[in-house]
Amino acid sequence: MRVRVIVADQSEARFYDLTGVDAQLQPAGRIVDPEAHAHGREPEFGAERSTRGYDRTAVVDSRVAFAPRSGGEPRPRRDAAMRFARQIAAELDASLRRDGFDRTVLMAGPAFIGLLRSAMSAPVRATLVEEVRKDLVHEDDSTVHAFVPPEAFQ
Repeated sequence: MRVRVIVADQSEARFYDLTGVDAQLQPAGRIVDPEAHAHGREPEFGAERSTRGYDRTAVVDSRVAFAPRSGGEPRPRRDAAMRFARQIAAELDASLRRDGFDRTVLMAGPAFIGLLRSAMSAPVRATLVEEVRKDLVHEDDSTVHAFVPPEAFQ
């Protein structure tokens, strides 16, 4: 049985193959999104920020009335993260057809893991057996291996 492990955030994804609980992680690829670092002052993806504002709408009884502004500002970081999630999903789809793997373990921070899952094709999603909601992309291979749930091999 071959388990594909994906360790990702909104700017980098590393792919590994694992054949058993005690086996070594075998690197199977890496994708980097240089666009993710190009948004200088944008807040981090997933960070809370208010897009709510107020527009002056009318003068009522000599007072200025304010109404909440509808819609939000463009979200370039979120859009870039979604494009990168689709790129990761396309690589997984191609890899499933080319190399084949039996199961998938997805490791990413909570804000990005949902984007990845929603971008996956049905055949890849069918192989998904475990999700680790932790950003491990900057950790070494032994740390990543320690977070692979043993249930992925059952």
